[in-house]
This record gives sequence, structure tokens and C-alpha cells, in this order.
Amino acid sequence: MKKIILMGLAIAGVTALFVLDKWQTGRWEAEKAIELESAADLIHTRLENTIASRFSALEGLAALFLLRPETTPGEFAHFASFLLASNPPVKALQYADPDTRVVYVFPPKGNEITISNPMVLISDPKRGPYVKKAVKNRIPTLQGPFELRQGGKGVIVRLPIFDRERFLGLAIGVFDLRTLIEETAEGLNLSQFNLAVADAGGRLFLGKKPDETLGSTEEREISLADTRWVISLNWREGIARPPVLVKLMIWICGGGFLISSLLLLHFAWSQAKTLEILVEERTVELTRANQDLMDEISERKRLESDRKKLNIALQAKNKELEQVVYVASHDLRSPLVNIEGYSKELDYAIEDLHAILEKIVTPETKSSIELIIDEDIPDAQRFIRSSVSKMDGLIKGLLRLSRSGRATLKIEPLDMNALIAEVVEAIEFQIKGSGSQVSVDPLPMCKSDAVQVNQIFSNLVSNAVKYLDPDRPGSIRISGRTEGGTAVYCVEDNGIGIPPDRLEQIFEIFHRLDPYHGQGEGLGLTIVKWILNRLNGTIRVVSTPGSGSQFYISLPLGKETVTAEGKEKQNA
Repeated sequence: MKKIILMGLAIAGVTALFVLDKWQTGRWEAEKAIELESAADLIHTRLENTIASRFSALEGLAALFLLRPETTPGEFAHFASFLLASNPPVKALQYADPDTRVVYVFPPKGNEITISNPMVLISDPKRGPYVKKAVKNRIPTLQGPFELRQGGKGVIVRLPIFDRERFLGLAIGVFDLRTLIEETAEGLNLSQFNLAVADAGGRLFLGKKPDETLGSTEEREISLADTRWVISLNWREGIARPPVLVKLMIWICGGGFLISSLLLLHFAWSQAKTLEILVEERTVELTRANQDLMDEISERKRLESDRKKLNIALQAKNKELEQVVYVASHDLRSPLVNIEGYSKELDYAIEDLHAILEKIVTPETKSSIELIIDEDIPDAQRFIRSSVSKMDGLIKGLLRLSRSGRATLKIEPLDMNALIAEVVEAIEFQIKGSGSQVSVDPLPMCKSDAVQVNQIFSNLVSNAVKYLDPDRPGSIRISGRTEGGTAVYCVEDNGIGIPPDRLEQIFEIFHRLDPYHGQGEGLGLTIVKWILNRLNGTIRVVSTPGSGSQFYISLPLGKETVTAEGKEKQNA
């Protein structure tokens, strides 16, 4: 009877281990499926946004010929070079006249065949169907992917240009497929996935056919021009399989516990009656130990679940920040390009109006119109260009802020005396122009990244020069000391100072102490704080309005301290 009970318990224990193992595997696979789905959605959104923003270059080109059908080759080349500079995936831009003959091509290099032998697209057997469809339906058409004359694989988009019912020609763009995909994947870690892209006919032109044995595959459809692409995403081999360590832990711990329990039970039953009391006491102790172990396992699982939730939330925030920077650096720059292009078109229109006025307007009317053309419109254009320049500076500032958080760090002992000397030398012209004096005390070494630390002190010294008090000679001092395992540096000035209620705000993004005091986007101190967070450093400021400020920077101390005689740089 006892043997039957032991066999039953063993079978029940093994069954429980199988159920636990199956549950753990199912939970892990469900988490991986959610992760794969999220990655597919993100790649789909990024690729669709990249394609839409880069295809907008053709709209700008079409607008040029819609406003100025008589555009000259030089004007076309100038405008096309401007569009290509801000759209790396565009390898070439072309214009075909109302007869669909390709008359303008930029750049000339790599397009020699097209330039030397202009083609009438509508009569070409390969290109004609796409041209006819675009003109008939008044929609852009996409041809490809295929090997390009310029090298690499790409697609061609043709956008018909109409002025009401009059066909003015075609705006044509040649897009490099590899660059489009690289822009989409910028900032993403795709090393765990197999990515494949196929056209509407199912023809695979990027990646490999998904291996169904590696788990489920997520597919997303992307609409572009008159066609669609399908992207497929699944795990690489070895990523989609449950971790072996977890399975081993379940079987080793569970099996060990099961075997121990069975042996103890058998030992208890084998003892004589004189040992029954002792066995009972041991059994109670074992039960308590078992309960403590289960409680500990439950607590560890709860803590592990909380950690995973925090990691997921952190990853979501990071992805959200990357998406904001991506939109700022790509989607916002396209409208700026169009605004700048239209502003230049107004210059051409003003010249044409001057010529017309000479012929048809009386002297009295001419003076009124010339006032509008020579003063009102140029003032509006200067405002437009100033706003475009300011917005472009903000976008570039966001890019610098994003890159400062992604740069690879090289941590090593730094000779701060030599590094600060480089910083002061780099802004020597700015220091001389302000008539200020910079002095450097002997500085201790620290252990950090040279490029990032150079950026920190360049921003702080430049700010000190920028916000000096014009009513007294400027004085800037850089000093340092050690505190335990930390090197503390101080950048001190006798400038205008900072009000007490602004000491924390100066580190906020786009915040400027005085918007009318010098140029800048309000990102310098924000970048400094971001960099120090990555370097396990800190920054604090002490300031008295009207007397000056002291910025204290703390960084990990180097293994040895190098000091040198303080050096002083004076500029009248």
C-alpha cells in the first residue's frame, strides 16, 4: 500500500512539473508574440512616414513648374540640388515636358545616358504603362524596385503636373531603396529579427522568406503611390525559443523537491514506532520550510514581474522620445524646404513684376506698387526666412540633444589641464571679442569620456562669455579639487548672474535666461545635464544676480592625479 502511494505521489509530482513547464513556456511565448507585434507596428509606422516625407520632394518640384512653367535649366538644377541636399534617399530628380520627353535631369553625374538620349516616356514599352496611368488618373505612380543606372536598387515615382485641365508634364524622382530602409531602421535594434519586404505581387526584394519554424510572422501592408508593399517580421533563429535556464531551474528545483519529499516520506514510514514522534516533528518543520520556499518564490516572481513592467514602460518612453526626434528631424524639415523654395519663387515673381510695371503702369500708380514690391513684400520675405532659420536651428538642436544620448562612450583617465587648454583655445576668438580674461588653476584628473567632457566645458565657458556684465571687465576662472572618489570642477564668472527662482529652470530644454542676450536655442545646459547623467556625474549652480555664477561639475576621480602650473589667458 505504501509503495502504491509513493508511486502515485511521484506520478502526480512529475505531472505537476510538466504542467508548470508548459505554463512557463506558454507565458514566455505570449510575451514574445506581443514584443514581435509591437516591433512590426513600429517598423510599419516608421517606414510609411519615411516614404511619405521623402516623396514630398516631388510635390515641391511639381509646384515649381506649376508656378513657373518656363523654368530654365539653371533654375531647375538649383532647386533640385536644394531638394537633394535635404532628402538623402533621392538619387535623381527629372522633369518631362507635356510630350513626356525627359528634358531636365539632376544631377548630371550618373545620369549621362538619360541626358544624352532624352526618352519619350509614354512611347517606351517599359515605362509607358506607368506614365499613361499617372496622366489618365492624375495620380503618382511607382515603378520598381529594380536595379538603377545610378547603382543600387531603387524605385521611380512619377507625379503628373496639371494646371486645371492643362497637362504641364511629369515630376520624376529616383529613390534609393537601401537609404529609405536605413532611415526607417535608424535608432532601432533589429538584430533579433528577420525583416523582409515584398511588392504587391508577392515578389521578395528585401530580406529572406520568413521561416515558419521560428515562430509566428507579423505582416503589415504599406500603401505608397498607386501600389502597396508588404513587410514581414519574425524572430531570428535561437531568439524565439524559451530560455533553457528557466526550464532547467523548474525541473532541477521541482525534481529535487519531489525526490526529497518522497525519500523523507519513505524514511518516515520505515522507522519504528519509537521514531514516529520524531518523524512527525521533522515533517512539520519540513512543511514550514516548504511554505517559506514557496512564499519566497512567489515574492521573487512578483518582483520580477514589477521589474519587467518598469523595463517595458522605460522602453516605451525611449521609443516615444526617438519618434519625437525622428519627426522633428524629417517630417518638420520637409515643410521648411517648401517654404524656402516658395520664398525664392517670390524673388523671381518680384523681378517679373518690375519688368511689367515699366511697360503698363503710370508713374503715380507705379510708386505705390513699387512701395509694396520693394518694402512690404521683402519685409515679409525676411520674416519668413528668419522664422525658417529659427525653426531649423531648433530642429538641429533637437538632433544634437538626441545624438548626445546615443553617442558611444570611451571611459578613460583624462588630463583635464590639457583638455581645458583645448577648450579655451577653441573659443579664443569669442574670448578676445568680449575683452574678457580666462584663468585656469591646476586641475585633478578624472575618469570619463574625452569628447563628452570637452562638450560640457565648451558649453559652460561659452555661456560664461555670453552672459558677462558689459559694465565691467569680464573674468572667468576654472578651478578643481578632489572630494573622496570624486573630482569637482568649478567654472566661475563675474557676469550678470541668475535669479534664485531660475536656478533650476536654466537646465530645462529650450529655456534661455535672456532671449535677447546673444544667440542660441536654449539647449546648452540641457545637453550638459544629459551628458553628466550618462557619465555618472552631477552639476549644480550657485549664483548672485549682478555678481556672477559658479557652476560645479562632479565626475568620477581618475586613478592618479595630475596637476600642472595654472595658466592664465588674457585678452584685451
